[in-house]
Amino acid sequence: MIWHNKNDSDPVNVLVFIEFGFLMEDDHYAAPRLAWYGAQEGEPGGSIGLLDIQSLEKATPLQLKQYPFAIPGNSSILRFHNKEGMDHVFESPNAHEALRFSHGLRWVVARMAFNMIIGNPVVTCELLDVPEEINESVKAMNDVTNQLIENALFQQSMTLA
Repeated sequence: MIWHNKNDSDPVNVLVFIEFGFLMEDDHYAAPRLAWYGAQEGEPGGSIGLLDIQSLEKATPLQLKQYPFAIPGNSSILRFHNKEGMDHVFESPNAHEALRFSHGLRWVVARMAFNMIIGNPVVTCELLDVPEEINESVKAMNDVTNQLIENALFQQSMTLA
């Protein structure tokens, strides 16, 4: 895919994938992340927690005004709720692949969120690097569920502000 930065920055060819969530130094589990790394050594990349994603949609020409090199039919705009308020634009090789990227990512997030809500640690932990002990799976699921709740509360507070 091609990652577009705002304004004058050159687009970067990137590899996009989902990184497993992991146990952090503070003994809490981090949620899985959408990550992208430059296809060439030294090129920039980034990542965003799957639970930080607010929306993922096909980018319109108006939305791409700040991304002069992006092709509207092939591009998806990823918005997330955080304090930075930045968007990310990813361009697929064609419109079919852009749709496939959007639908696939939505399904992954929906499946994980649904299983967190119903309390299914087996499915919730599919994208977490967790030992196979059931107590650890429940802890990991609870940690990630708390992140989902914090994001929802943050989003609500931003809406009310």
